[in-house]
Amino acid sequence: MMSDDQLYELAQRRIDRRNRRWLLWGLDLLGWMSWLAFTAAFGDRMPDGFGAMIAIIWMGVFVLHGIVTALSQSRDSEIEREVARLRRELYDEKPKRL
Repeated sequence: MMSDDQLYELAQRRIDRRNRRWLLWGLDLLGWMSWLAFTAAFGDRMPDGFGAMIAIIWMGVFVLHGIVTALSQSRDSEIEREVARLRRELYDEKPKRL
């Protein structure tokens, strides 16, 4: 069995990892929005279509980043549910007779 301090440390690491994922996603969104603002302000000085091309590519990367972050979040919670189920099966149920 794990002590309370060990469980607290494990929970803290998981939460930190989850927060880091969403922070990176937010930074990606901020960068994309900054590019859009830059393009709106200085788009007339860029070659035709360059700003739009970068914005579309960045949006694709941003969407992919969001999907990967959501899947990672979902995976973590599914693993925790499965571990809890396995613990219940191993420790809470009485042995079945053959």
